[in-house]
Amino acid sequence: MGESPRFKLMSFIFGLVCFFIFLQPNSSNAAPDVNAPLVSDVEIELPDKEVLDNGDWIHVRANVTDDISGVDTINARFKGPLESSFNIKLQAVYDKDEQIAYYEGGYSLSTYDPRGKWYFVSLSAMDRVDNQKIYTKDELGITNNVSFDYGYKNVESNKGYTTSVTPIFNGNALLNGYEFESGETITEEGQYILKIYEPSGSRINVTFSIDRTAPTFSGVVNNGVYNKDVTISFSEDRASLSFYRYGEYVLAEYRLPQNYNLKAEGKYHLVVEDEAGNATDAYFIIDKTAPSITSSLSTSKPTNKDITISVTSKDEENGFSSFPFKTGVDYVLLPNGKQVKGDKASYKVTKNGSYTFKVTDKAGNIKSKTVKVTNIDKTAPKVESSVSTTKATNKDVEVKITSSDSSNIENITLPNKKTVKSSSTKYKVSKNGSYTFKVKDKAGNVTSKTVKVSNIDKSAPGKASVNKVTSKSKSVTGKAEKNTTVYVYKGSKQLGKATVNSKGAYTVKIAAQKKNTKLSVYVQDKAGNKGKAVSVTVK
Repeated sequence: MGESPRFKLMSFIFGLVCFFIFLQPNSSNAAPDVNAPLVSDVEIELPDKEVLDNGDWIHVRANVTDDISGVDTINARFKGPLESSFNIKLQAVYDKDEQIAYYEGGYSLSTYDPRGKWYFVSLSAMDRVDNQKIYTKDELGITNNVSFDYGYKNVESNKGYTTSVTPIFNGNALLNGYEFESGETITEEGQYILKIYEPSGSRINVTFSIDRTAPTFSGVVNNGVYNKDVTISFSEDRASLSFYRYGEYVLAEYRLPQNYNLKAEGKYHLVVEDEAGNATDAYFIIDKTAPSITSSLSTSKPTNKDITISVTSKDEENGFSSFPFKTGVDYVLLPNGKQVKGDKASYKVTKNGSYTFKVTDKAGNIKSKTVKVTNIDKTAPKVESSVSTTKATNKDVEVKITSSDSSNIENITLPNKKTVKSSSTKYKVSKNGSYTFKVKDKAGNVTSKTVKVSNIDKSAPGKASVNKVTSKSKSVTGKAEKNTTVYVYKGSKQLGKATVNSKGAYTVKIAAQKKNTKLSVYVQDKAGNKGKAVSVTVK
C-alpha cells in the first residue's frame, strides 16, 4: 500500500525545516543580546489648535534600531486627567529599498478620553528577545513640555479657584444655564457648572467654584505676643497649629478644635484655610518669662559710615530657643544715659569702641549688654602705580596698580569701567593718554589714581630722501624725520647707520660700493617703528 498524499506532504515539510536548521550558523559562541533597542530623534506632532477635539490626531515618529534581535514593539505613552492614559504603537516605515526608514504611529482622540491636560510621559522599546527599556523625556532629549489640552483648558472639574477663571473650549456652552463663549473671564465668586456642547455632539460638565474671601479667626493676631493663655476660634473647619522648636515650625495640631485653649509658652503659627485654598495665618508668641537682650549692627562689614546698634529684648522659651516679644519690657538705657520706652532701641556711633546697653523690665530686672564696634573705617586706601616702561615704544604699555587698606580692598575700577576684585591689577594700554583707576576698600572709601602714558609711538616714520650715490661715495646723505636713525643695507648686510640731526639731515658713512650696487635705505624711530625702505642704485 503506497504512502498517502498527506504523509508525503508532512515528510516534505519536515525535511525542509531540517534543511534550513542545518543551514543556520552555529550561534552557540555568539554574544547574547541583553540590550534594548536604541531610540533617537523622537518627533511628536500635535494639531495646531489651542484646544483639541474629538478625532484630532496625535502623531509620534522616531528612529529605532536593534542590530541583533530586531525591534519588536514601540509604544509612546501619554498621561491625562484622573490617572488616564493611552499608548501609541509605532510601526516600521520602509524606504524604496525595502529598508526600515523610521517608526511612526498615531492616536485619534475619542469621546471616551477624559477632557483636560494631557502629557507625553515616555517611550518604551522592546526587541524580539524581550529586552525592554522605557525612555523618559530627558533620555530622549525632549526639553520642551509636550502637552495638549483636550476638550477645554484653563479650568478643571471639582476645583476651587481663588482667582478669575477664563475657560477655553470648542463648541458652545452654558454657564449656570446661561450662554457662555470660549475665552470669557469669570470673576465673581460662586459655584459654577460649565456645560460644554462639543462639535462632535458630546456634552461635558465642568463643576468648579471661585472663592476669594479669606477665612477669619479670633483670639490671636499676627505678630501678637501674649503673657497668658489664649483661646482660638475660627470661621472655617480647617485650621492647623505649628509650634516653633529647634529652629523650625513643627505641626502640632492638623485639625484644630474650635475654641482651642492654648497655655504653653512658645512661638506658634496658626493657619486657617477654606476649600478653595484661601488662607489666613498668624505668627504669635505666648511668653511668661522675664526678658533678656540681644543686639545687632546695621552692618558687620567694614564701612565708612556711622553704625547703628539695635537692641531687642527677648524671652528664653523654656530653654529651647529665644524669640522677640513686644510686651514685658519697661525701658532700654542707652550708652549716653537716655531711656527709650519699649523693648527695642537703636543707637548711632561714629567711631569704634565699646557701648553698653541696659534693659529693665517692669519687675525691675536688669540685663546689661556691651557691644563692641570695630568695623568703622573712614580712611581711603593707599594706591601706587607704575608702568612697564618709560622709554619710547611701539608696543602696548602695561600699567600696574597696587593698593592697601586696613579694611582690605573690595575692587579696582579700570579705565574701561570694568572691575576686578583684587588689591592689585595690571592694565594694558595701546595709546597715549590719561588713565584713571578707582580703588574701593570694603568700607566704601574710594581713591582715584590717574596715570599718564605718553611714550607709545606706533606710527612708522616716512621714507628717507637719498642723495645720489656713486662708486666713489663714502657716505649716504639725505633728509629724514628728525631724531630717527637711518640704516643703509646691501642685501642683508648692514653697511652703516646714523642719527638724523635736528635739521632733518643725515650722513651714513659707508665703504665705496661698485657701480650698479643696489642699496636699501630705511628709517627707524626711537619706539622701534620702521619706515618703508628706499632702493638706491650706485652710479
